[in-house]
Amino acid sequence: MSANIKASVNGTQAIIGVGGVDQMTVSNAGVVTANSFVGLNGSTVTATGSSTSRTLANRFADVVNVKDFGAVGDGVADDTAAIQAAIDNVNSNGGGLVYFPSTVGNFYAVKQTFTIGDKTHLLGDGSDSSHIKWVTPPDVTISYPGQLSGGARRGFINKSYGGGNSFITIEGLKLDFSLIVGAITNARQLIYFYNCDRTIVKNCHIMSDGGCINNVRTTNYLVSENYCQQVGTYASSDGMIDQWDGSQNGTIINNTLECINLTKWAILITATDTIGNPSIRPCQNFYIANNRIKQAKYAAFSPMGRIDGCFNIVFTGNDIDGNLSDSFNYGAIDIRGCDNVIISNNIVKNTTKYAINLGREGTVGFYPYQNNTNINIIGNVFENIFTSTGGSAILFEAPVIDKINIVGNVVKSGNFNYTLFVNIGTTVTNYSMQNNYFKEGILAITNNDQLFDINWHDAFGNINATIRAANNTPNTKTRLSFFSNGFNFLNNADNSCFLVSTSATGVNRIQVLGTDTGTPPQITAEGSDANIDLDLRSKGTGRIRMGTHVANADAPISGYIEIKDTSGSIRKLAVIS
Repeated sequence: MSANIKASVNGTQAIIGVGGVDQMTVSNAGVVTANSFVGLNGSTVTATGSSTSRTLANRFADVVNVKDFGAVGDGVADDTAAIQAAIDNVNSNGGGLVYFPSTVGNFYAVKQTFTIGDKTHLLGDGSDSSHIKWVTPPDVTISYPGQLSGGARRGFINKSYGGGNSFITIEGLKLDFSLIVGAITNARQLIYFYNCDRTIVKNCHIMSDGGCINNVRTTNYLVSENYCQQVGTYASSDGMIDQWDGSQNGTIINNTLECINLTKWAILITATDTIGNPSIRPCQNFYIANNRIKQAKYAAFSPMGRIDGCFNIVFTGNDIDGNLSDSFNYGAIDIRGCDNVIISNNIVKNTTKYAINLGREGTVGFYPYQNNTNINIIGNVFENIFTSTGGSAILFEAPVIDKINIVGNVVKSGNFNYTLFVNIGTTVTNYSMQNNYFKEGILAITNNDQLFDINWHDAFGNINATIRAANNTPNTKTRLSFFSNGFNFLNNADNSCFLVSTSATGVNRIQVLGTDTGTPPQITAEGSDANIDLDLRSKGTGRIRMGTHVANADAPISGYIEIKDTSGSIRKLAVIS
């Protein structure tokens, strides 16, 4: 590129020529009085290290800057039309990058919903640098192309609901729906992708009193490193990160969700929920990891299979810290109508009602796929689980729960009725409990139709001990209580009927005491009655054995048992059948 330059310090003008055609006229006082630059757009440049020259206009078009379309970002001017024009320009050219420069402590003031097409990347300077704020709620009377539901207030939607869109990315923006509060009705979701493929929402600060990020019938998407806040006074019926009606292959990682005890669900997965719908749209294949969730009202994480079911879900390494409402029958982790779920290495603390619920949706039989199968609860820590209305750390209440593994979990502290509660009407089959640490609490069996086995396994996975309780009607039910030095079976009146303990507590029980090396074990019968009968009975041709001394019905007396009477004198009791 050549340049011709003419200058006159004391003259009336200076003429600067670029390529002999671009001119700028300046007075001797340094004031620009005319601009031409007619040749600049036609001039070409070659990037360092490259071999192809391009015009500057073509080079600038690689990134569409919203300020080139009139956006101001001063928090006063309405930037709605300018931002949409920048997005439309990219869409008309088959996709590209729309750049939002930092607002430097201010924001782009907007008033309506934005529509995004294929291969569009909205990019800001960081989650708190490039700030877009809705200063009035979007007008619900405006009809957007292909939108299925009227009356919904949304911040960003994809252009084609019917045909779907693909390769949409929203990154590095602060998106603020905080004025949509209270009396304003209808659904509201800030980012709403419908029937899309390969979408990304990353490193954004999202503020909404409804859904923050919603994926409906969307596949192959990533939600990562976002900071989502529930704001306002409207308790949304949506999840903050919500996927439903056939969404699949979703990765949700490293997000922080501040629910402020109003959002009903923090992360929600919901399959088809319309009975009689001919389509089959299950939700499946989700990896949800390393998210931090605070104060969800119903559940921090809930997949609901409903009609078509939820399948293949991993929920791992998440930190749930919140105050769930005692008014609703949900757990912090709430699994309903799912198959093949792994709940592993999560921390659940400071919650009410239930830490984990394998539950049912609606009345029994309302949703045909409300049973839970192939559920693995592994290596989780439950801490400070406080309930006021009959809660428990783990609840089983789906009609059928099959193939359940509860392995290596820790219940550290709390105030709850039961560690594990199996509801009346729930059938539990093919399950095992291994290497769990229950510091306090009770294993309660209330199902009066099914046997309930608690199995201990050896190092090879073989069952080497089983506790079984059955026929648990209100008058005969048995509860198993774990405590720091043993376990205890309690009858309907909460009195011990069999206790394994290292301390003498309780009444009316048989106590099996641990012993030191070299001393024999002790079996003690204690109670408030004047006499306690220890009744040992042989059955059929069986025999009673005391050490090496055996007595059959027709055998001579060959041994005896030493006992002490009330005065301490040793008496000998003959061994007989």
